[in-house]
Amino acid sequence: MSEKITFHPTPVQTIGRSFLISIGITAIALIPATALIAAINPDLWWLLPAVPLVAMTATFVIAVRASHHIGIVADDRGIQPVSSSGDHVGRYAPWPMIVDIRAERWRRRIVPVIYLNDPDSTPWRLRAPYSGHFLASDPEIDEKIFILRSMWETYRHDRPPDWSDHDTT
Repeated sequence: MSEKITFHPTPVQTIGRSFLISIGITAIALIPATALIAAINPDLWWLLPAVPLVAMTATFVIAVRASHHIGIVADDRGIQPVSSSGDHVGRYAPWPMIVDIRAERWRRRIVPVIYLNDPDSTPWRLRAPYSGHFLASDPEIDEKIFILRSMWETYRHDRPPDWSDHDTT
């Protein structure tokens, strides 16, 4: 049985992201809603407070559902993005091809970055785990990066699996 660890954004990060997105969507939705209500029947102005509530609720539900598709899976073969099917989708990094795993600052966040021994590949910034400011912070980011580095140290000298069907760039 293989060891498998999955990293997703924390619940607080999901709430923070959905709140930030909902503010933008509410601002965008409020302008056409105001124009529509003014054009149809100005006496329906009392419906305007419902626009932010609907926009925030819909955004929160969508963000929570989408957060399950953001992240990585680290197992005895390597690191891959989360997929609902369980197949390797998109970028895949087998442990023997990884040269280093570092914590780096990127766009006001601390993210783990994977460097591969392929000179044509660019460093891979993982979408999760990460830590930022306020609601985007993750107090366990150091432990999560330590787990990734420990798994890399454990499996990097293993015989590489057949990754011919995976994109390592």
